[in-house]
Amino acid sequence: MVIPLRDLAAFPQVALSERLTPVLMVDGRALMLETPKMAAVPRRVLGWPVASLAAERERITAAVDFLFQGF
Repeated sequence: MVIPLRDLAAFPQVALSERLTPVLMVDGRALMLETPKMAAVPRRVLGWPVASLAAERERITAAVDFLFQGF
């Protein structure tokens, strides 16, 4: 399962749930975790990792919990 990241600079200024779509910093860029777009993607389609989000594990897990269970 993968969750896309979207550059906030390219996203319209709308109010979104921080619990569902937290903003994460990657290489100095603010990226929104698009949790509702989580999907299964074959490993062969993915590129090389560009960063680790291990430090954001709790926020990412909370977003997935909110998506599936509403808390």
